[in-house]
Amino acid sequence: MAHIVDVLLHDQRAILTTCSRIADVPDCEGVTLSLPHLIGSEGILATLPLPLNDAEREGLRRSAKIVREAIQSLNLQ
Repeated sequence: MAHIVDVLLHDQRAILTTCSRIADVPDCEGVTLSLPHLIGSEGILATLPLPLNDAEREGLRRSAKIVREAIQSLNLQ
């Protein structure tokens, strides 16, 4: 956490794995995932693309679906 704060305060522009809501990964929109991001003084500047094979991409989609369904089940209560 201290390293992330240091990067933010001093605009060091580092690549760090952080959690954020995803908008640009197919079938993962709106789900918070931990991915490599370029971080600077303004926060997350970019999400780095993941070089995934077909099986890894499908696993990521399944995981996002499970997270999305869990969130929806909490909202119904």
